[in-house]
Amino acid sequence: MPPPPLLEYAFEALDQAGDLIRTRRPTVITAKGDRDSVTDVDVAVERRVRDHLAGRTPDIDFLGEEEGHAGPNRGTSRCWTPDPIDGTLNYAAGSPLCAVALALVEGGQPVLGVVDLPFLGARYWATNGGGAFRNGEVIRVAGRAKLDQAIVALGDFAVGPGADRLNGLQLRMAALLAGRALRVRMLGSSAIDLAWLADGKHHASVTLSNRPWDMAAGVVIAREAGASVCDVDGSEYSLASGSVLAAAGELQRDLVALVADARATMSAHGPTCDTPVERAAMLNWWEGVTFLHWPYDPDVVQRLLLPGLEVETCDGAAWVGLVLFRMRVGVLRLSPVPWLLRFPETNVRTYVRSHDGTSGVWFFSLDAARLGPVLVGRSTYRLQYCWSKMSIARSGATISYATRRRWPGPHGARSEVGIEIGEPYAPTDLSDLDHFLTARWAMFSPGKPALHHARAFHEPWPLHRARILHLHDELVRASGLPDPDREPLAHFAPSVEVRIGWPSRFPPARTDGVGL
Repeated sequence: MPPPPLLEYAFEALDQAGDLIRTRRPTVITAKGDRDSVTDVDVAVERRVRDHLAGRTPDIDFLGEEEGHAGPNRGTSRCWTPDPIDGTLNYAAGSPLCAVALALVEGGQPVLGVVDLPFLGARYWATNGGGAFRNGEVIRVAGRAKLDQAIVALGDFAVGPGADRLNGLQLRMAALLAGRALRVRMLGSSAIDLAWLADGKHHASVTLSNRPWDMAAGVVIAREAGASVCDVDGSEYSLASGSVLAAAGELQRDLVALVADARATMSAHGPTCDTPVERAAMLNWWEGVTFLHWPYDPDVVQRLLLPGLEVETCDGAAWVGLVLFRMRVGVLRLSPVPWLLRFPETNVRTYVRSHDGTSGVWFFSLDAARLGPVLVGRSTYRLQYCWSKMSIARSGATISYATRRRWPGPHGARSEVGIEIGEPYAPTDLSDLDHFLTARWAMFSPGKPALHHARAFHEPWPLHRARILHLHDELVRASGLPDPDREPLAHFAPSVEVRIGWPSRFPPARTDGVGL
């Protein structure tokens, strides 16, 4: 029985696409945002598919990954949506795990899908109500499995805007699956994930960062093979869904619940620390905290770091923070001594990662108003503590901080800051940059012969908006950095409890070609 005309046109378009992919190698690979790439073959395939379908179905619009929306009826609810090469980086690296996907979408739902694996000789297709096929043979999902008997395909990590938030959930999901599923697979192509689910090669597919051209063709194939497809919160899948979960029967419900468990470990305020400090050296309370941050050229900051550390960037910049607060310290379960263990502190810091990818804070300086804690911090944690004359004054929604350095210098370096505290941030208002600047749970410090490292555990900061009333600072320049060239970003947090771990030597970078 011949295929329906629209399916036949899709086959013709993917025949041409497969020929291009098999006979051409990419000669130009272009970045298209944060860690995402497109090759000249991607563009050529999309144009070939678009041109063919425009000739065969001139009344149907076209939504392409590389060149966007085209067609005479733009804005209508019926369109072709292709992914010219799903798994572009696999393809560019010579891996056969790549696919050409093409879907016809009506009213926000895919009604026809074809996924072609040009290097593996397999073509999958389905139409609504017509069943799912591989090379003409009917396919069905594997028998229903419990989670501990299931092979689960997990989508790639996100790139681009919002990646930090999505990857926080992805990491939690991977950790939970590693302990509960039979196996976890990450193939680098969501179209293959869904086609192989339909073909019984694994039992579920979970993709947390979805784009319509990535998923639409595979969704209709998986559905017609017997899988249930939804967003990861259990709601109905549509082209606007931000994520896709596909599985059969009870396994789908188990995975929706698992995603909810993963999300439950993420605070409403942002990312949380996954590694609590069990044996704390100190229990601190940081009170009335103001964060001021400036963007810097990464090379300028990198020059001040020790070997083994690399400055971390966000939005293309390194960030230097001036963080001002009142410290209350509990040591070894002793009751706090007010005159000694409650004092103002101001630190100048940036954000770094080590040779093994561990992220943390690097302090250029830490000014404190009590000499005892300054000496302890310098001797035990090897931090660049300075003894300063300091004060904090609060009146209603305004708070002011003053610092004047005493020892070791530069003597007299000062900082005077006043802010007005604004409304709390709603969780949805916080950006990746907000989290980058505040969600930190480790610190590095100088040591011989290796860096020193200590972990910290605290709940996410309950961040508020803040408006700068006055600002004069010499501490950033005293750290060896040039003066900032613009107004800083400002945040405020009322307080947070912090458990500080014991300092330890951090393993140095290897010298056998692995590491930095």
